[in-house]
Amino acid sequence: MAYRYSATDNDSPKTVYGEVSEGLSYNYSDRLITGDWDKSELSFEAAKASKYPIDSCGYYEVFLSTYFDRPIEIGHIQTGCNLSNGFSYFIFGYKDKI
Repeated sequence: MAYRYSATDNDSPKTVYGEVSEGLSYNYSDRLITGDWDKSELSFEAAKASKYPIDSCGYYEVFLSTYFDRPIEIGHIQTGCNLSNGFSYFIFGYKDKI
C-alpha cells in the first residue's frame, strides 16, 4: 500500500517573524536563489560570516542586503513547504533601511 503525504499544516505559509505591514516588498527565497545563483552564494557567505545566528532575522537581513546591494530591513518572514516538490521556502517581507 502506498502512503500519500497530506499534512494540512503545510498547506499555506506560516509567519515566523513580524507581520504584514504597509510598504513591504515580498520575495520567495527559492526565487532569489534560482534567479541569481552566484549572487545568492555570495550573500549566504556574507550572512554566515556575520554575527547573527543562522536562520535569524539578522542573518537574512545580511543575506538580502548583500543580494540587493543596499541596506535592507526585514519586517515579516513566513515559511512554508512547496507541496509539489517537498522543499521548504521562506517569504521575506522587506524594505530599504533608512
